[in-house]
Amino acid sequence: RRYDGENLALFHPSGDYRLTDGDLSVGYPYSGSPVGGYQQVDLLDNFLINKIVVYTGGSNPQNWVTDSPRGFYARSSSTILEIIHEVGISNADNGGYNFAEVSFPPAWVRYPQYYIFEARVKPPNIGEIMVYGSGYLYSATYESPWISLGDPMKLKTIDKVTWEGDVPRGTGVDIYRYTKITVQTQTRSRLPDGTPSAPSVWSIGHTAKRFDFDSPEPVNEFKYKVFLETNHISMTPTFNAISVNYTTEQPIADGKASITPAEVKMGELTNFVYTVDYSLNTGQNLKTISILVPNYATVDSVYSSEANKLVPFTADTSLGTMITVSLANPVTNADGKSPDFLKIYFKTTLLTNSFQFASVVSNDSKNDNTGALNLREDPVKHWVAYTKEILTGLVSDVQARPKAFTPNGDNKNDYTVIEFRLYKSSASIRVEIYDTAGNIVVRLYKGTLTPRDYIGDTDPGRWDGKGVDKKLVPPGIYIYQVIAYTSSGLEVHSGTVAMAY
Repeated sequence: RRYDGENLALFHPSGDYRLTDGDLSVGYPYSGSPVGGYQQVDLLDNFLINKIVVYTGGSNPQNWVTDSPRGFYARSSSTILEIIHEVGISNADNGGYNFAEVSFPPAWVRYPQYYIFEARVKPPNIGEIMVYGSGYLYSATYESPWISLGDPMKLKTIDKVTWEGDVPRGTGVDIYRYTKITVQTQTRSRLPDGTPSAPSVWSIGHTAKRFDFDSPEPVNEFKYKVFLETNHISMTPTFNAISVNYTTEQPIADGKASITPAEVKMGELTNFVYTVDYSLNTGQNLKTISILVPNYATVDSVYSSEANKLVPFTADTSLGTMITVSLANPVTNADGKSPDFLKIYFKTTLLTNSFQFASVVSNDSKNDNTGALNLREDPVKHWVAYTKEILTGLVSDVQARPKAFTPNGDNKNDYTVIEFRLYKSSASIRVEIYDTAGNIVVRLYKGTLTPRDYIGDTDPGRWDGKGVDKKLVPPGIYIYQVIAYTSSGLEVHSGTVAMAY
């Protein structure tokens, strides 16, 4: 959008908040000689500006003559943009002593200033600095009001968020031109007296036009924030509408989660206890809990305070990013007392400096088929775990499994997996196979990976014995390499694998 006619300084950082607070009656008073005095505004970005207005503070016109500065110039750092002398006399057609308007040829400025070079008998009072220009904003943010989705006192679980809009991109010689739209969400609940709770932190930014709602639930209200960006004046992103899928049929009345221990050794298999504190109303139940994990995990047991014992369950731990625990019998509020808790005992390995064990829950109807409900973090115990030490390197535990394989189609040892562990941070990784003469046979993977164990049959290191031409290579010994790009150069791990028909 164009910013012509908009006071770009309003509410922006300045030497004194009263200079940009929008209140013309309250100003910044000089207590002594103003000569050499100056103030600047941080516009937070470069704008093409062409005018600065210095407004005399106070509501009494009789004081404007003495309260206004006499002479000053507008500048950007040390560059003088324009000078005004005898404020009120030379500015008679533009407000007189009420304000001084300095116009100048358009200039790209982030820190506009005024500098006073003439004294008055009475020190001046500056009520407001105003900055104007002509051009376009290359980024902008819209934040919605709180949205209650009907009854503001009724809890909701939100599943999918869908937005409509236009995000044009350049093609051909204009391929470098782009626009971008990012959407975030935030939630809050209401206390029984209607008072709103503190809002959750903003979710991660989503650029997909349809995404899973990932702010804490159940909630009474939510809001969204849209960040629009372009890198070229001829292309504009447009955000038209947003919609959500939600239900008022809640699996739980309230829930929060936490993890112990909160501090562990990096790379060491650790026993964790995940606690879900929850409240259930009549007719509600808790069937499934899915927990984000930093690596492959094994669930040992589940304890229910409602049943006062360990309870039967099944667990899907096939992914290296999440465990899903399904209770054989959904938990209900059979004794009519709440809150209660579940404790999930599992083992996994932390491979980064910290990890957030966020979680979602569902009832036996999968939350009325609207997706899982996002639990909130226990504000006292927290669900973030940290590592005590930092290991050297990025990659370890590189091996071929099995060390010899026979891709003959009999469904026995038909492939091998080049396994490895990635530590600390995401990294650019290559997994490659070479023959003993040093010729590359096939590149199994090239891309960016996040820290975890890559040991699964569908992970990047799976090799079925075929070369780049998709045909089986001759039997023999082959060399594998896992290569990580680091800030200090390449980190290379090698080994051998045997293949026979």
